[in-house]
Amino acid sequence: GVVYGRMGRAQRALWYFERCLEFAGGFEQKKGLLRRAYLLTILGRYDEATKELYALLEEKIEGFTAEIYLRLGEAEWHKKDTFKATAYLEKATKFALEKQQANEELSSRFALAAIYGSQGLIATSSEHLARAKVLVNDKTDQLTYAFRDVI
Repeated sequence: GVVYGRMGRAQRALWYFERCLEFAGGFEQKKGLLRRAYLLTILGRYDEATKELYALLEEKIEGFTAEIYLRLGEAEWHKKDTFKATAYLEKATKFALEKQQANEELSSRFALAAIYGSQGLIATSSEHLARAKVLVNDKTDQLTYAFRDVI
């Protein structure tokens, strides 16, 4: 499922994740459900994704809170509700900082920079980009940063 997701074949990746979830348990099942919700967002099935993310959030799974809020923010952003999106993304950033989860913080800050920048809040957007620059650690992150910085 992960391979198909990285290839951009979200529907095929979802099929594999759903088959694997039938056999997974515990931590792996929760991680799979989180990935499934992400794929649902990519496929435009925002309400389904949001429902699954809320269910995961209620379980208070250690170490997943930042990513759950990140995915909720992305889903709301896709639905064009930037108010809810920024609220979730700010929460994601907060939890990521507390748990020192650099990838979740980076993704949240990239999204926040894009949203705030599109709203004309350049100073706020620049603050998020400045912190994101510190978190960049590979070529993919560097390209994403350069793209966001230009926008």
